[in-house]
Amino acid sequence: MSDQGELIDLGAQLKGLEVAGVKHFADLKTVINKCAQALKENALKHDHLLAKYRKLEQDCDALKARRAGGDAVGVEQPYVAVLIDAHSHKFVDDLVLDKASGGPKAAQLLLSSIKENLRMRALAAKDCRIAVQAYANLKSLSDDAHRNKLADSKPRSLAPFTSGFSRTDDCDFVDVQDEEIAQSKIRKRLKVCVADPSCKHIFLAAAGSALYVQAVQAATQQTGKITLVRGGLLDQRLMGLGLPEVAFLKVFRKSDSTKNNNNENGSRVCFDWQKGKCSRPHCKFEHPAMEINAKLLGQPDEVTRRSSTLPIINQNGLIPINGNNERLDLHMRPPTAEQWKVWHARIAIKKPCNDFNIRRACSKANCSYDHVFIEPDASYCMQYLLKETPCEEGSKCRVLECFKGHVCQKDGCEGNLSGCKFARKVHAVDLHVANWVKPFKIGEEVQGDVVQAGDDSLIDFND
Repeated sequence: MSDQGELIDLGAQLKGLEVAGVKHFADLKTVINKCAQALKENALKHDHLLAKYRKLEQDCDALKARRAGGDAVGVEQPYVAVLIDAHSHKFVDDLVLDKASGGPKAAQLLLSSIKENLRMRALAAKDCRIAVQAYANLKSLSDDAHRNKLADSKPRSLAPFTSGFSRTDDCDFVDVQDEEIAQSKIRKRLKVCVADPSCKHIFLAAAGSALYVQAVQAATQQTGKITLVRGGLLDQRLMGLGLPEVAFLKVFRKSDSTKNNNNENGSRVCFDWQKGKCSRPHCKFEHPAMEINAKLLGQPDEVTRRSSTLPIINQNGLIPINGNNERLDLHMRPPTAEQWKVWHARIAIKKPCNDFNIRRACSKANCSYDHVFIEPDASYCMQYLLKETPCEEGSKCRVLECFKGHVCQKDGCEGNLSGCKFARKVHAVDLHVANWVKPFKIGEEVQGDVVQAGDDSLIDFND
């Protein structure tokens, strides 16, 4: 009986093992199926990643071709960027008054003016697409237009004009929260355009903010890529960077006070201020850009200095003269210690060519000076030194592009300070602006060669 019972027990175990074997086989089959499915999914993922990799590889090749100036299919076309601060560069009154139809008209006039400017200057960018971006706080801009009787009192009354502007291809008018944000966006966009190899040139229609100066200064190696567009105001710091300038008079207003001299309280712009000699401490009339002038002058006590009576901001390509019809210069503060440091470090390498840096062209066949664009701080020092060199035409000079000096800007100098080359009578010239006159046209007067600012025999750098 024991043997029979053991036999039965073994049979039951075998039966159990058989059932377990069937179950394990089913489990193994399930695992194999899952592995097969996973392998199939991985193969699909591999094919997808491979296709993505090849697409990225093609994009990289296209980018390399674009940077190399190639014409590969799909490469982004080169473009010219136009950046506008609509607060500092207001559109002409007639365009604004046309409202919805004035916007597209302004855009078309701007595009055609830029194309013509590029053609006349024979720039390689003349055939590029033009991308225009204007930034402003529309409510503030509309309020200003209402004060100047260019729009009604409704909030954002200039919306039809800006919408019409944006309807033009490649032209956008961006409404931002306030003027500071507009300045910040323009600075960031300028930085992108300077670094983008597809951007062949930049027209900067913006002024009155240190952010713009900083952005242009940061583009030291690309300053030849930027052209300043004149508007109502163009501050001295931007002008001091030696960039090319252009005016689109059919598009942007010459001055905020050209058409209407009323401020928001109904009072008019001070006549004495326009001539540069208002002495009333609490003048009831408006002094436009007075805060900008104060910032550009630097230290508060500089307003007591004689040279501070010189104008700070240019007036749309005009030349300032005093009551005796004697030419005056724009005020230039002495360079800072850091700016002098940059200048001395630069000339220690090789003396830069003034014509090349300031006039953007040197006609001398065998010029011995360096033909490399210098840093903005060094450029300012160069212009300051050139202003210490008297112009041969003196007070009669009416050449706008003349970079020599017409008055002595050294406070307290009567011709006896070290390095001063101006005659004693020049130190008695009245520095108050009486009028702004038109310059001679190119060809009417020929100015002498620019004195080489790097020549120690002509200029005392330590003065």
